[in-house]
Amino acid sequence: MLVERECFELTEVADELGLKDPVIRELVWSGRLRICIRLVSQQVERYYWEEVDHNEHVYVPLGKKWVNTLAQLSTADAYRLVRSGEVAACTVELPEGVFADLREGDGLRLGRVDALVTRANLQALRHNAGTTVEAESKVDIDFRYFEFNGMTFSFSHTQAKALKYMSEQDRKGVSELQYLEILDAAGSSSQRMASLFSRHPGWKRLLVIVPGRRGYYKLAPDFQDWLRRVSL
Repeated sequence: MLVERECFELTEVADELGLKDPVIRELVWSGRLRICIRLVSQQVERYYWEEVDHNEHVYVPLGKKWVNTLAQLSTADAYRLVRSGEVAACTVELPEGVFADLREGDGLRLGRVDALVTRANLQALRHNAGTTVEAESKVDIDFRYFEFNGMTFSFSHTQAKALKYMSEQDRKGVSELQYLEILDAAGSSSQRMASLFSRHPGWKRLLVIVPGRRGYYKLAPDFQDWLRRVSL
């Protein structure tokens, strides 16, 4: 019987596309390869972060629930898994856009055999198989200082890394990013986007909240169009 699979083991994807371990680590780090796991009869503690005034985020618990589903690892946990072969994942993102704590916060120990890639992610990798990671990641603009829409923007090194990361992901087709992923990619110790960009009110002209996705940001449409033009 022919069964259409919704996900594939990482080893299958690596074999098909000829991906060596260093390339896999680069793809995971850059967000181009998202690692998922299958939760089978797992009781999880669900929650989300609700945005309130001034870009503050408030923890909202949703209670415990038994689930059978695919869940996405954070970039940090996914990278640890492909780098060392194992990880104890404490938090995952569920398909409905909420987060879940595993084993009451103690974490679920995972091995490389648990790493899965969704069909959509695999198709995107196949489409871009002929393009090197280095070429995909190239962004010509200096995000520390630039002019846009008649305004001059000057950012710190960490702030610029956040903008560059979002631009790189947008070029790879990942336009909506969770704020914790952005902060992690920038190497920021801040817990909020507003804290990262404190003393720089102009950042809200460049980044906007994604409607209907709690804690997610994307490039402002006009800034996104401009970046795509100047980065060609």
